[in-house]
Amino acid sequence: MSTQAPQMMAHRAAKKSWRDSRITAGEVPGAAAEDLGFSSSGGGPRGAGEATPRLARGREAAVAAATSAHGWTRSRKARSCRVSFGSRRCLDPARSGRRLAEALERSAVPFVWVVGAGSSGVVPEAFEARAAEAGRGIVVRGWAPQLATLRHPAVGWFMTHCGWNSVLEAAALGVPMLAWPMTADQFVNARLLVDEARVAVRACAGGFGVAPDSGELATVLADAVGEKGRDVRARAKELAAEAARAVNEGGSSYADLDGLVHEIRNLR
Repeated sequence: MSTQAPQMMAHRAAKKSWRDSRITAGEVPGAAAEDLGFSSSGGGPRGAGEATPRLARGREAAVAAATSAHGWTRSRKARSCRVSFGSRRCLDPARSGRRLAEALERSAVPFVWVVGAGSSGVVPEAFEARAAEAGRGIVVRGWAPQLATLRHPAVGWFMTHCGWNSVLEAAALGVPMLAWPMTADQFVNARLLVDEARVAVRACAGGFGVAPDSGELATVLADAVGEKGRDVRARAKELAAEAARAVNEGGSSYADLDGLVHEIRNLR
């Protein structure tokens, strides 16, 4: 893979971050921006740009569910993990879902696990109650605003299927990833994240038919939030800083957009 792959990802993450900061927090419907973890001022990768409806995109009921998740993360340290695998497919309840739950429980890592509204049975029976009773995790059923959760300081890791939108959002916000690719280009994305950009750790070899060993996955989770994950966390922040510089005047994304504007003007 090209040695320019990390720079390419920073460039694309910067463009996505720029697009997602065009609308002001005052236009967020249904709930105060503060309640969703928004910030109206810049402050590094997590605070870059303005809060936007894109950070809370979804129906009001879904936003309300995510607000409860935000309330939970507010009391956590910066070692919580968001677990989400996109909206297209879900984990196999009998195998992958059960083993992920076991790993989360054994690792004792605080988490927000987002599952689709129609993903019945993915979360094992009684697991959610045990996690809530222990104060270690919350399960959100339905849609939850991903950007609002990822930008929260308590969320230190993101277990993801490595879909490109999720990759860019996490990269732009400086959140390291636990890569669990499921299909198509996600395997290539996972390799880019782990081997080239060094902003992710492999959580599972991937595929809808592959279920990880719960003990091994628990070790990966515990190592990620501990000292062994320090380098990856630091590299994720570096990549986010590169993305932020790219959209400022003199940056690569800024220069590309400026060049495109000049080229279009010259077509007259």
